[in-house]
Amino acid sequence: MKTSKIGMVMLNDEREHVWKKNNPENEEVLQKWAKVIKDNLKNIDGSSPEVIICSKIITSVRIAQEIGKELATS
Repeated sequence: MKTSKIGMVMLNDEREHVWKKNNPENEEVLQKWAKVIKDNLKNIDGSSPEVIICSKIITSVRIAQEIGKELATS
């Protein structure tokens, strides 16, 4: 059976002084949520969904477009 894919992204403030400060914490939160999903959600056949985490935290429209393309091809 083909497994389900779940794409995860994190949005942050566009202001550089803000996202530089809190991106590490946001990345940690994103990883924790991914683990919760992998460990606790099951497909009907008992397999776990594939969790795809974005490579960057979204801080601008340009990065959002990049991440959209990345997830669409995953």
